[in-house]
Amino acid sequence: MRPLVCALAAAIIMAFAPVFSVSYALAAGADNIGGTIKSIADAKEPVTIQADSLRYDRKTDTYFAEGHVKITQKGYTLTSQKAVLNEKTGEAEARGKAYLVSSDNIIFADVIKVNFNTKLGVIEKGNILVKKGDYHIGGNPLEKVGEQEYVIKDGKFTTCDARSPFWYMHATSLDVRMDRDIFARGAVFYIKGVPVLYMPYVWLPMLKPRTSGFMIPSGGYNTEDGVRIVESYYWAPVGNFDSTLTLDYRSLRGLGVADEIRYARSKDTLLRLYGYYMRDRIVHSNRYNVSLNYRELFTPDLSGMAGINLSDKQFFRDLTNAARERTQRTLDSNVWLDDLQNWGRGYFFGQYTEGLDPTQNNDAIVQRLPEAGLDVVRKQLLNQPLYVSLDSSANDFYKTKGVSGGRFDIFPRLSYDFNLAGINFEPKTGYRETVYSLDNNHETAKFDPNTGSSVLVDKSDEERGLFGAGIKAQTDLYKLYLFNSGPFEGVRHTLVPAIAYNYVASQGGINFPDFDGVDTLDSEYVMPSIPGNVVKTLPPRRNMIAYSLTNRFVLKYRDGTPEPRVDYLTVKLSQFYDFYADTFIGTKRRSFSSLYGEVNYSSSSRITLDNDFRYDIYHGSIRSVDTSLGYNAQDGSWHAGIGQRYSLDAEQTFMSPSYFDFFTPSTNFATDFLLNQADEESTVNFLTLDGGIKLGTHWNFSAKIWYDWHTRNLRETDGSAGYSSQCWGITFNYFNSPLRKQYMVMLNLKGIGNVKF
Repeated sequence: MRPLVCALAAAIIMAFAPVFSVSYALAAGADNIGGTIKSIADAKEPVTIQADSLRYDRKTDTYFAEGHVKITQKGYTLTSQKAVLNEKTGEAEARGKAYLVSSDNIIFADVIKVNFNTKLGVIEKGNILVKKGDYHIGGNPLEKVGEQEYVIKDGKFTTCDARSPFWYMHATSLDVRMDRDIFARGAVFYIKGVPVLYMPYVWLPMLKPRTSGFMIPSGGYNTEDGVRIVESYYWAPVGNFDSTLTLDYRSLRGLGVADEIRYARSKDTLLRLYGYYMRDRIVHSNRYNVSLNYRELFTPDLSGMAGINLSDKQFFRDLTNAARERTQRTLDSNVWLDDLQNWGRGYFFGQYTEGLDPTQNNDAIVQRLPEAGLDVVRKQLLNQPLYVSLDSSANDFYKTKGVSGGRFDIFPRLSYDFNLAGINFEPKTGYRETVYSLDNNHETAKFDPNTGSSVLVDKSDEERGLFGAGIKAQTDLYKLYLFNSGPFEGVRHTLVPAIAYNYVASQGGINFPDFDGVDTLDSEYVMPSIPGNVVKTLPPRRNMIAYSLTNRFVLKYRDGTPEPRVDYLTVKLSQFYDFYADTFIGTKRRSFSSLYGEVNYSSSSRITLDNDFRYDIYHGSIRSVDTSLGYNAQDGSWHAGIGQRYSLDAEQTFMSPSYFDFFTPSTNFATDFLLNQADEESTVNFLTLDGGIKLGTHWNFSAKIWYDWHTRNLRETDGSAGYSSQCWGITFNYFNSPLRKQYMVMLNLKGIGNVKF
């Protein structure tokens, strides 16, 4: 028997294999139907053929196979009712429900014609299914004009699997380059068989995420902007550079133009440049936002970063949707250079801050221009549990009004770790020297504790020394409880008592500038009897003890339960005691801080609880409570959460004594005490509710509500409803706040990331 298999299989497979980026050589013949071809023309893989009948015409050198023809080669299977091959011309034809199947793609048609010499061919009344991405491409005919390129007449494209797809695109012609793109002429876009959009030209990327083209436009409506339509063009000329140019039309405000440029010279060198401009018809002014972010690794040890941000003061409040951006009060620009070594690091840092609040006085904002520092990480000495560390910095601060100038700060520390009778002790000591070189641009008022009134001073003190010493002791006590029955196998209870003492003595003056936390290591309190609640500053000093008790429970479910898991519960109480008792309530000194509490619970990510609170033991009242409780259904079909925040002193920051440490630069420990009864405007009391549910396999609903209990106002409502199927999805979003009401509709068509027309 002649080698029909080698010729026919090679013809079909070699011609269409480039579609799958695979190349095959000719296979050998066999002398029996259903046999395995061994070798011919240096075949790389054997080919097997099965057929009901096979004959050969010697005059025309043509082979004929009929009846359940099946040709296989590693990774490919060709089936048809009939197959014909001309040995001289290399032309082959598979007819009658012809299928060519690989691990990546499927070609099925009434007729597959191919010339294995030219590797070109034609598919009549056929379709190509690209498994990755689920692309369905059909037409009549489909002409193979290159290794991975097809020209299709009367073409059709979709990513829907259904026989009657939800959406598809029909075109008079399609140019398809596998793994690259599809170009269509005379295209009509259909939804549920109804034509909705005609486009003379359409370009679609195919399996290639970084490809130039127009992106799907988005739109919506809100009461501040009116109708909004956003259209972007994505440009990716090379692999490490791309840009997104955006037109942002808002019917009430006007047309905004934005461009975002991204460049990566390597994985360690990244650049992002963004700019936005609009001539706003509502406020009759230019709106702009510019940001530059750059990161560079110069050497394995030396790295640098830069972040430059500029905008008009109302840009984020008026033109963005993110709550975090709408409420930010300042905009920072930073430059950072970091040299990391095994002993520590040296760094250079510069920061410029722009106030975004129109009522804010920018002249009082401190600009850090610049800062240089040298830090030595905690290093062990003499192979003993004795450690040394160092922080040092030199700064130049500038304010348009007020005190400006330079500051040098050095802070060496020495600590020792040891264990005694199961208790871990960490004594430590250090000395902090701060030297100033200051200029007072305008006269500054300071409170005189001797006269009880404010006086004008020309300049602040120029030197301050702080000596500190402290010790921390902590131990962990364990107890295991095993259960004979019930859902839990056992509970491990850990009790962690801790106590820390800190003493700071100072030398130098009391009038220092207020650049950052390094300068505010002092004791401040408010005397309500003094008109205006004038802040009285005492010499920086500290004589405090902090203590905490932590209970941690680990609950292990039995192995036989449907979902064996571990639950965690942590309850912590902590407090400060001030031996100096510099804090007052009215005319009475107080020594104890508020009682701090923390409660955390996690149940295999299904139930979560986070809570912290401050309780004023002198007034017998809660100063603040912050709670978040969430539940996720085991099957993921729904989730719900409730959050609550209450505070009588909105500017107060919760700081657990478990982090108590002398000389902490960013924390003024005196502010952890109740200073005075805050006014009504400082009270915060709001409630958040959020939840979501999944109905069936297609619908998702979610909502979040923010209610201000203090003012009895609904501050914000955000809800969405989404439908998703195999090849498309749509999301409806509603947002409402006192300043803005917004409606958004987003349509997602699988496989169409960019549209060019």
